[in-house]
Amino acid sequence: MAAKEKLKALSLDPKMTVADATNLLGRIGGGQRAIAHREAALDEKVTALRQKAAAGIAPLEASLAANEAVLRLFAEAYRKELCPPGKKTAVLATGELTWRTSPPAVTLTGVAKVIERLKAAALYKFIRVKESVNKDAVLDDPAAVKAITGIAVKRVETLEIKAYETPRPTAKPAKPETGQ
Repeated sequence: MAAKEKLKALSLDPKMTVADATNLLGRIGGGQRAIAHREAALDEKVTALRQKAAAGIAPLEASLAANEAVLRLFAEAYRKELCPPGKKTAVLATGELTWRTSPPAVTLTGVAKVIERLKAAALYKFIRVKESVNKDAVLDDPAAVKAITGIAVKRVETLEIKAYETPRPTAKPAKPETGQ
């Protein structure tokens, strides 16, 4: 097994200038454009392959769907003959036909009305009340909850690097202040 390659630690060159940073950003933009170009070429090839395959797959899918529909009709009509007593699986030489019952699921029509009817019938155990912290209110007045343990208002500043699609005309950059 090959040893892991260590990355060289990055450090700031104290002699780096705004012009150097501009050139570096230009190289980043060029690399991003090269990656996008290669990804676009790959996407075109994948799309062409998918279209070619889809033309051959569509008739197969239609045939399979028709065969499955016929088999479902047959299986439902002859279920008692196909399945051993008390079983839900028919084992055939080329595969199995299995009947499965889905777990119970509740569907509601007109949720607000259903809740009203449950309350009217005093069936409160079927009504869920969910409490949660109003984060918008906390952001509006962070001082009011400052002493509450477990609540923290965070703000993170990030640096976004955005290379232009095409290089823009450059103005003469101002010299950074050194503070000496």
